[in-house]
Amino acid sequence: MSKPEQLRERLIQAELCPPDEIRGCSQKQLRQIEKCAGAPLPADYLETLSLIGCHAGHFMSDLDFFYPAMLSLTDRTR
Repeated sequence: MSKPEQLRERLIQAELCPPDEIRGCSQKQLRQIEKCAGAPLPADYLETLSLIGCHAGHFMSDLDFFYPAMLSLTDRTR
């Protein structure tokens, strides 16, 4: 089991996120994220986003961690 899959299971076991609230990014969304970043992203990060990149219950719900909010982080930081 990969680390992103372990994270998914831990979120469910800790009751931070029911399985039906976990939504990953599509391949199209992942390409958009990489385009916005201006460089290829690490494979582990892309795998994590493909599993929980759009929504993961209460996990990090107070941050702009999820797609599509993450796309504007660089511009806002500048």
